[in-house]
Amino acid sequence: MNRRFKFLALVGLCGVVGSAGALTSAATQTYSNVAFSFSTTLNSPTIDFTVCNELRVDASGDFINSTKFVVYGVLNCATTGKGYTAAGSGYIGFDGSINMAFLLGNGLSVQCPRLVNLSGSCDINNTAGVKVGTATLTLK
Repeated sequence: MNRRFKFLALVGLCGVVGSAGALTSAATQTYSNVAFSFSTTLNSPTIDFTVCNELRVDASGDFINSTKFVVYGVLNCATTGKGYTAAGSGYIGFDGSINMAFLLGNGLSVQCPRLVNLSGSCDINNTAGVKVGTATLTLK
């Protein structure tokens, strides 16, 4: 009896899943080498971020059926020849603004809400989530 119940439950579950709404998905699109000018006054005891001048990322997602995307790239610090990996996600707001958040390779996070025309201000937070600075992004 127990095996029969499990089988009937499985058949019933398949029926529920089969009647669920269909998901639509288009091919993933990638916008490569999107370059932003980056500026900040943040100078930590271990890293001088004032020398970091460019955030270069790729953005990938289903831009036809979704407002969400992933972003990945590097925060370049030209005068020191260093870069910090940047990875995160974003979405397009109802007002057309771009909202992005990154985790940098050094543990800091960067949140950029409401970038209008791909330009605006971002908060820089430490690993505890405490705001330690701000940055400005401007599409190049």
